[in-house]
Amino acid sequence: MGIKKLINKIKNKFIVYYPKPSDIIIDISNICNAQCPFCSRQLSETKRNNLMEASTFYSIMKQLEKIPSIKTISLGAWGEPLAHPKFDEFVDYIKSKGYKIFIPTNFSLANKHFNSLLKCDHILISIEGWDKESYEYLRKNLSFEKTLQNIKDFDNIIKNLEQKPFREINFLVTKNSNVEKFFDCWKPFVDLIRVAPLLPLITFKKDKFQFIVNTELKNSMICLNKLNKNTCMQPFNTIVVRADGNLALCCSDYDSTIDFGNYKNLKKSFCKNKNLLKIRKELKSGNLNICKNCFENFNVDKSSILNEFPILQESINDKKVLIMERR
Repeated sequence: MGIKKLINKIKNKFIVYYPKPSDIIIDISNICNAQCPFCSRQLSETKRNNLMEASTFYSIMKQLEKIPSIKTISLGAWGEPLAHPKFDEFVDYIKSKGYKIFIPTNFSLANKHFNSLLKCDHILISIEGWDKESYEYLRKNLSFEKTLQNIKDFDNIIKNLEQKPFREINFLVTKNSNVEKFFDCWKPFVDLIRVAPLLPLITFKKDKFQFIVNTELKNSMICLNKLNKNTCMQPFNTIVVRADGNLALCCSDYDSTIDFGNYKNLKKSFCKNKNLLKIRKELKSGNLNICKNCFENFNVDKSSILNEFPILQESINDKKVLIMERR
């Protein structure tokens, strides 16, 4: 074995057995006030509706003192974090400890939490619609007028601030999306619009990821391509804690049918759990089984997105628009 291969072998083994997480997702609320047809919540056989106990949250925060590599905390994965009654309290505590805060949200409840959102570093807003009809079709149970007003009001608050949160919209496109109207509606009030394809959802079936395609949206999805190599790093660098305190594999693991440990011994669960070790070995070797059908292994060529939406050709050099091949 050559010296280069030996070094890579040792390096890969170290990464598998001694991962160094840089981020943690604390899913404080698995409750969501929306019923989106493309969300794994609607298509999964597992229904989860729980809020994280404050004692669980503070136990996690205490343990993070012994994981200094973690610099950023995300307060959401599968639910709406602003629906947690202690959201403001949690944000204050996290900031008092010096962490950066990432918030994924549909922003429909934002008006109740503007002061806390001002303390966050990055706000990822999920929006697909550009008018009342399209927005409320894809973000069921939410109000287009209310969300738009929240975004406008928040923009007015932060306009003249020296330090402000970075606001990004995650725009998942289908063949039916009106990109021009979307930009006209939302672009003036955010720092970035990330344009990415709406891909089929995945869930665990028989202990491996399987595609789930909502028939309501199937015909509007842009054609997928299989990637030659999986580049997912979440099982190596991100600890994911569900609202019930159990660990999940990644942000795609809504059902969590595999035991990945729990918050009571956070570091040991993440580093030594046998199921996580198995998956990290698969990802490093490229011989995928559990993660074979994850959407991380598929994309939509940027050329296909540009052909579908010619207006995006004009946005290639626009700093407020980022065109992604995967969501």
